Amino acid sequence: MDGGLIEIDSDGNVAWNKTFGGADYDSCAEVMQTNDSGFIITGRTRSFGSDHNNKLWLIKTNSMGNEEWNRTYGDGVGSSVQQTTDGGYVVAGYSSNNRGWLIKTDFNGIEQWNKTVGSGDGWFGSVCKTIDGGYIVAGGARGPSGFQEVWLVKLKSKGAADEGENVSVAKEPKNGHEPTIINMNHDLLSPQTSGIKITWTADATDPDGDPLLYRFLLSGPRTGNEWQEVKGWSSSNTWVWDTTAEDVGEKNQVAVEVRDGKHAGEESYDDRKESEYYSIKDDLPNTYLAGTVLINGQDYEAYIKTNATFTKESLGRNINDMALRCFMWVN
Repeated sequence: MDGGLIEIDSDGNVAWNKTFGGADYDSCAEVMQTNDSGFIITGRTRSFGSDHNNKLWLIKTNSMGNEEWNRTYGDGVGSSVQQTTDGGYVVAGYSSNNRGWLIKTDFNGIEQWNKTVGSGDGWFGSVCKTIDGGYIVAGGARGPSGFQEVWLVKLKSKGAADEGENVSVAKEPKNGHEPTIINMNHDLLSPQTSGIKITWTADATDPDGDPLLYRFLLSGPRTGNEWQEVKGWSSSNTWVWDTTAEDVGEKNQVAVEVRDGKHAGEESYDDRKESEYYSIKDDLPNTYLAGTVLINGQDYEAYIKTNATFTKESLGRNINDMALRCFMWVN
């Protein structure tokens, strides 16, 4: 999964869209326009680095969204980015050990300094420049009450460790944040013929940094259209569906649930997401090239497989015939 950037005109039409990343999971959290009419984006990536850990990510594009550079700064997640008066950038987020993290770079994304704050139970979600040349950052941290509380940190100019910080935490205790499912994806487009293995991946976030548990469920022909657990609660956010002839027929529905153990009960969940998928029987004899489709800015050939026989001229007239038994896929 890649991070994306889309420009929409005043009428709501997509002017252009771009994706960034590599073979692993990547996501963007915030974007702002820069002084040169380009864009600066922060988030996280697992595609760069051999350990596949989340890396705090910074991407610079031109005014058309074309990448000029992208950089990573160690294990962590970027939440907010601002351009500074010297033309550089300041990024707020959190490190892999759950400390608030602030990074200052020059205009090319080269790190000038970085500072972590907290004792391993906090995160930064937003950053703003202050009139004295410093920075104010907001996020969450576990306070004296033991609950997650609002966290506000003031850093002096340059954020140097020896210049100190002012930290204030909201006095009213909260119950913390429930986790939220951000994405639910499958590695192969629907439909697929039975016998294919399809990997489902869910990605969730918890501002408190709590460990998360995931559960996958299936409803379809195999289960009599009743929800059944196919992978019990675990820390793994993936499930491999080994489809069989039992899955062919009506639509299948896959659900993922997530919990952190602090809000919902042991058999309940904090958030849930569902998706439809079709598994079909590959017993249709004729294959035709139907045209091309545009996916993420790239053209793919689209094919149909059917029990009917067409000439080149009659294919276009019959492709939308609802009585025709066929399915389509792209390469």
